[in-house]
Amino acid sequence: MQTIRRSHTARPEVQGTEFASILPRDDIHMLMLALQHLYKCVSALRRAGAPLTGFKELKAAWAGIKDVRNAFEHEEEFILKRGLGGSQERVVAPTWWDQGLWDVATTSDDEGLKEVLFMGRRYEIRPAILAALELDEQLLALTRVLREE
Repeated sequence: MQTIRRSHTARPEVQGTEFASILPRDDIHMLMLALQHLYKCVSALRRAGAPLTGFKELKAAWAGIKDVRNAFEHEEEFILKRGLGGSQERVVAPTWWDQGLWDVATTSDDEGLKEVLFMGRRYEIRPAILAALELDEQLLALTRVLREE
């Protein structure tokens, strides 16, 4: 949860509606991995019967951005052959490096991180971040209960 909170509230060099490379790509990659890990953990807790309100919001938000995690994990496949959504078309032209598609760009405002641009696609990540942060207190409470047992 700390990785999600830190990434969301990091003060960027530039704020506003234009994309700017303001967070290192590894930070965004780590944020996506943290969101995926949280989603998997919360899913397991729900299957075990834990009453976590806000799970549906996290599930819906994660479904909208999980491709960016996959793009980070499998960059070479996205560039060379597969593309997003499993198409057989190339994602980028032979000049992909010059097009800046390899870079990660983000937007944020006073409320924190909003979007990520990667491999030529925009991902609205704020809903997933906010859904994750909403679960923080519930998860801490569940941890306290489990420690008492």
